[in-house]
Amino acid sequence: MSSLKSRLSIVSCVASGCLLIALGAASAYDGSPRSRSASRDAGSEVGKSAPMQGQENPEEDELTLELGEEGLTLVPAETKESSESVEVAEPGEGEGDVELFGAGTAMPWTTVGSAGIVDEADLGIVEFSEAHAMIKAPQGLFAPANLDLRYNIVSVDGLVQGLPGFRMTVRYRDNGAGARVIVRLKEHNYFTGAQATLMTFDSDAFGANAAIQTRQIDGCNVSFDFNNKAYFLDVTIQKTLTYGTPLLSAVALRAQICIP
Repeated sequence: MSSLKSRLSIVSCVASGCLLIALGAASAYDGSPRSRSASRDAGSEVGKSAPMQGQENPEEDELTLELGEEGLTLVPAETKESSESVEVAEPGEGEGDVELFGAGTAMPWTTVGSAGIVDEADLGIVEFSEAHAMIKAPQGLFAPANLDLRYNIVSVDGLVQGLPGFRMTVRYRDNGAGARVIVRLKEHNYFTGAQATLMTFDSDAFGANAAIQTRQIDGCNVSFDFNNKAYFLDVTIQKTLTYGTPLLSAVALRAQICIP
């Protein structure tokens, strides 16, 4: 009978977490009062962590009861903790991540200065270097020069968002009174031949700088209609004094909500 009681104790204690105590009691119980006392002591001892071989301080180690496919097993608590999965943030989920044009924003149309088509009258004065377009260093006496370039604009998601405005970003150099960079956004109607200037960037509207800089302008009520019109940039790089070193590095266009 005592053996049956011990088995019932084991079954009933599984849900309450006292399986180890019940096992200790079953091993020490023989029906006598003394045995009952010993059973309680044994149960309390079994409930403690058993020292593992090679450990100098068993008091700091804990065992955890786990139910797996092979039944109930005891495993060190640190083993269980090390097996827990750790969630790793995917790229772009961290708080420190920064996106140039904002999450979910369609990318802009872009070009570099050296990708432009040179006006045939200016082929002798143009110089391309990496992304830059500039006026070639003069030979002999200095003469003022205007370099005209054109850049075809194609339809991309960032230009057909249906937003009432656009931003033009220009990277250029204007080192003072002897230099100037002008970028005009123009449209040409396929059917009528009508042509119009939609936006104009003028480097003289910003401070001069001997280094290359990036500036932006916004145009309200500007939209693209590629079904009926073609678009291009008409660029003029002007050098009017000997020390002028104007150049164009890059241009970007993208739709945005414009507040006049």
